[in-house]
Order: sequence, then C-alpha cells, then structure tokens
Amino acid sequence: MRNFCFVLLFVISCIKNGIAQPSGLDSSFGVNGKVIYSTPATWGSGFGGIVMQPDNKIIVCGGAMGTTFVARYKNNGVLDSSFGINGKYSTPPFSGYGFDNVILQPDGKILLGGLAGTNFSLFRLKTNGTPDSSFGSGGSVAPPTGGGNFYYGIAIQPDGKIVEMGTVSASNGSGNAIVMYRFLANGLVDSSFGANGRVYTETCCYGFSPRAIMVQPDGKILVGTQSYEPVTQASVFACLRYLSDGSLDTTFNHTGTFLGAAGFLTYVKTMALQPDGKIVLGGAIDGSLVLQRIDSGGTPDNSFGINSIATADTCTASCMALRANGNIVVGGYTTANSENWVVMQFKPNGTLDSSFSQYGKIFTPIGIDRNRMYDLTLQTDGKIVACGHYGNYSVANGQTDAIIIRYHSDGRLIVPRLHIGINPDITLYPLPVSDLLHINTPANAAIADALLYSIDGRSIARLPVNNNTLNVAGFPNGQYLLRLQFTPSFSPITRKIIINH
Repeated sequence: MRNFCFVLLFVISCIKNGIAQPSGLDSSFGVNGKVIYSTPATWGSGFGGIVMQPDNKIIVCGGAMGTTFVARYKNNGVLDSSFGINGKYSTPPFSGYGFDNVILQPDGKILLGGLAGTNFSLFRLKTNGTPDSSFGSGGSVAPPTGGGNFYYGIAIQPDGKIVEMGTVSASNGSGNAIVMYRFLANGLVDSSFGANGRVYTETCCYGFSPRAIMVQPDGKILVGTQSYEPVTQASVFACLRYLSDGSLDTTFNHTGTFLGAAGFLTYVKTMALQPDGKIVLGGAIDGSLVLQRIDSGGTPDNSFGINSIATADTCTASCMALRANGNIVVGGYTTANSENWVVMQFKPNGTLDSSFSQYGKIFTPIGIDRNRMYDLTLQTDGKIVACGHYGNYSVANGQTDAIIIRYHSDGRLIVPRLHIGINPDITLYPLPVSDLLHINTPANAAIADALLYSIDGRSIARLPVNNNTLNVAGFPNGQYLLRLQFTPSFSPITRKIIINH
C-alpha cells in the first residue's frame, strides 16, 4: 500500500509540476532531440535525404527556393565546421539545382542526386564538403532527359558505377515511363547500359510512378513503383528487376515485373532489400500504410503479414531501414486530421513490434500541420535519425522548415511537458467521461490535434476531432492523459481525464 501511494503521489506531482518522463526523442541530440535548419522567412525548406557516416556524423541534403544545401552534423546535432563552410555546402539561390537524395560512397565521398533545371543531375562532394572536380564537369553531371521528367533516386553498384532513376513522359502517351541512366565512377556515361547508357521502360496504360531504386549484391537493379494492372486497371504496388545490362530480368516473376497490392489511391515510396534476397515495398493504399514482401523470385511472400501484406491505419510509409535482427523500421507521417511524423517497427513476420514504444509505433507532433518525414537512417547503436520538414507558423502565413529528429532505439516515449491549469479558457466535460468528451475553447482557438496517452506516458491513440468533441467510447476504464494542440495563439496543453463507462 505504501508503494502504491508513493507512485500515485509521484504521478500527481508530475501532473502539477510538468515533469517530463523518459522520451522517444533523444535529448542528447540538438535541442530536446531536434535540429532545425532555418531559412529566411517565406522561403520554406526541407530535408529530403539523410545518410550516416561510419563515425556517426550525419549528412543531410535538401532545398529551399531553388537553393540546394548539404549539411554535416556531429553526433550531438551540432554543425561540423570542418565540412564545407561552417558545416554546410550550398548552391547559389535560384541556380536550378535540387537534390533530394544523398548516399555515401565507400571512399567517403558524398553523392547527391536530383535535378538541374529540367535535367537529371548528379553532384559529388569530397569528404570535406567541397565539389569533387574529378567527377563530371566541376563535380556535376546532367544528361538531357527530355520532357516531363522527374527524378526519384540513385544507387551505387558493387563495381562503383552509379544508377540514376526517374520518369519521363511516355512516348505512347500512357503517362510516365521509367528512365535510368548509368555512369562510370568518374561521371562519364556508361554506354554498356541499355542504349548508350539509358534504359527506358513504358507500360500499356497510365504509366509508372517509381520512387525507390536499389542494387542487389549480384548487380541486378530493383525499382519500386506504383503501376496499373492491365486487365482491371487497378492501381497496384509494383517492382521491376533489371539485369546489369539494363534489360528486364525474366527470371523475376517470368516477366521482370511484379504486380501486387491494389487500391484506388496507391503509392510506393520506399523499398528495402533483406540479406536473404526478399524485397519489402512500402507506401500507402487509400490512406493506410502498407508493406508488401516478395521473395527473390518475384512472388508474394505469404509468411509476411496477411498474404504478404502488413498494414497500419491513417498513415503512409515514406522511408524504411532494416535492423540486424530482421526488424523493419518504417518512417512516415499521419494522414488523418493533421500530418505528423510517425515511426513504426515491424517484426520480420510483419506484425508490429510491441517492444518498440510498447505499441510498435510512436507519433511525433511537431508543427500544427505539413509535418512530413522523408528519410531515416540507423546509427551503429540502433538510434533512429530521421529528416523532413515541419509547419512553422511562427512566421506570417506559415512555412516549412527543415528538421532532423533522433529517436532512442527502443522508441521510449514521454508525455510532453504538462500545462495543467495554465489556460482556464479551455475546459473539458463531462469528467469522468463515458463516451463523448466535449471541449470548450475560445472562438480563436481551433483544435489541431488530440493525442491520448496512458497515465505513465505511453502513446495510445490519435483521436479524431469532430466539432470540438472526442469519442472515447472504445477505450477501457481508467485514467489517461490527453494532449491538445491548438492554433498558434495557444500553447499545447495536457490534461488528465478519467474514462468510466
């Protein structure tokens, strides 16, 4: 009884005094686990790619208003002044460069992929953050790609050759075609690949939307994409495999193409290659996160999830990494109410790993909206480092700012600093509540997000807000913590509520 009373008093003390519990965000990184790359007001910015050096220094790339920037951070989140100029390399404003992907070569040089104007582009930096003049022309390569082109990924082969992938307008009018270019290590076009270094793949209807590329240890090339099933014309997950010469590999599902999970709105945004050769595709179908695993021969792996598919509601997968034990770390953002970052961990069989943040997932509200994670990587100690952007509404009309967040390897959570009683204009009733919880707010305070936690700080659910009302009928009796986020005029608050049916 004495122990119970002590714990109860401690919890009450935390609520009154705003003491934070252990966090999913690693407070030893940046400021409370976050590093923000600010740009001039109204520009807006975001990080699209991230890579980890062997010494655990972090390299990110992104852009703002026609400017590309690459930055290197020490492991504590401080800019590394030995890189570029004060830790950064930037192209001139409106120079036309835009780089969304970064990979590290075995020799430590940094390869960036994106667009230069309307053409695909590669750019290489030395380890100190200066352009590598031995690559292409002044460190840059930009082959002409034709009309309607979009860039989506790069990969390095075991022999050092570089493959760049994206889309161009299909010649048959079916939408987008997949196009790949391959370059030698010095930036020259590799004429042994496809037709003079270029591979072009179109389909019969509506085209492709590729987002991921990887190279197998045997040199075969995988492309993850959304496509269309030609008979039903359903939007489907798809994966294509090419031989090292650029021709489709007919040993992969007999045609070189796998067509899988289908829906009305389908997006493949990320892909992972397991050591056993199995391939995991990640994205979203009709507003829900979807992973699908196929075997090395291009057929569904029914030992994963349900009939090869694992899902999670109201979010999308945008990036993925594999742990040494086979667990799959998936990053993305929510698609209900407002966009917020989410990290999930799946077991090798496709079920959520409840040992990660106890429920297998962690939500990270940052700004009020426009919060998207685009890439993540794992440190040698298992910590998760992710990048993207968030909605910064501290400036007029709001903008997006580039941000990096580091999570503990096990996703430990905290209740954000509590503000019990700080805003008497916001009231909740009835309490205790059995089904519908009503929230009274001033006319200029709109609820942007509602997050439910257990009393000891474990994330439970994001609650839909309907006319300032929350439905808690589906949760067991007990004490909970409810965190509410509002428009910029009001700080987030956390209140204790009691559910009693």
